[in-house]
Amino acid sequence: MAFRPNAAARSGIMDDGINHFNGATITIFTGTQPGEGGGSHSDTTLSSGTLPSPAFGAATAGAAGPATSWSLSNSATGTAGWARITQGSAILDLDVGTTGADLNLDTLSLEDGGSVAVSGGSITLPGNDA
Repeated sequence: MAFRPNAAARSGIMDDGINHFNGATITIFTGTQPGEGGGSHSDTTLSSGTLPSPAFGAATAGAAGPATSWSLSNSATGTAGWARITQGSAILDLDVGTTGADLNLDTLSLEDGGSVAVSGGSITLPGNDA
C-alpha cells in the first residue's frame, strides 16, 4: 500500500522534520546536485554559513520556506548550482535559483569575499490529497 499523507499530515511531517535543521550548516556549491541526497560530489564550495533558528517557517500544505532572509559569506567565485544543509549525519540537498527554487538566492553569480542572500524558496513534501 502506498504512503499518501494529506495536506495537514504533510505539513506536520514537514514542520517536525525541517525544524531538525535549525542552526545547521549550509553550503552552496557549483555544479549539479548529486542524484542521491547526501551523495558524493566534487563541486567547488562557493559559500557557507550557519542557519538561524528557526530556519524555516511553518509549513502549509506540506511546503515550507525560509523563516527569514539569511546572508552567507562567499569563499570562492563561481555560479551557484545547489545547496547542502547538514546537521550531524542528516543531509538535505536543495536546488537553488533566483525564483521558484527550493532556496532563492539574490544572485547565482557569487564572488569571493562577497556575500549572497537567501531570500525565499519553498521545500515541498509530496503527497496525494483527496
